[in-house]
Amino acid sequence: MLEVIGTIGSLMTALLLIVLAVLAISVLALVSFGVLAGSMADWRALRRRLTRRDMGRFTWP
Repeated sequence: MLEVIGTIGSLMTALLLIVLAVLAISVLALVSFGVLAGSMADWRALRRRLTRRDMGRFTWP
């Protein structure tokens, strides 16, 4: 009985490590995508578009 509990514990530990690895990889991919999108953004144009006077309607440039 003790071997079965030990085997189940080992499998659960391995599953937890796999889930944490997948989560870390997905967070890394999202952060790298955000950095890439942020580096390609034209921040001056974005600030001008967000601080215009005609905030009543959205106009696409």
